Amino acid sequence: MRFVLAGISWDPNIRGALVVLTAIVLLPGTVYMVLATDTGARLGLLLALTGLFGWMSIMGMESVLHYAECHSGGSSMTHVIVKRYVPPGCGATPAAR
Repeated sequence: MRFVLAGISWDPNIRGALVVLTAIVLLPGTVYMVLATDTGARLGLLLALTGLFGWMSIMGMESVLHYAECHSGGSSMTHVIVKRYVPPGCGATPAAR
């Protein structure tokens, strides 16, 4: 066991993969366990999957909207008209106001 831990601490790629794998297993697993203990195994699984797919749908819609905004060929704020304010007495011509 000691040599396995030494090998993991030596290679940063293995350590990074193990951290990601652990996060993928533990975070949804704990959410499912809390829901399963409160509502039952089947309903807990359905609630956990509903939350996961809802979150993924929201992230997908946001990603599509962000892509459309960035690649639309222009700014998404084209309808805003910017007027320059010139305080009175600054010597500006009326056309600049």
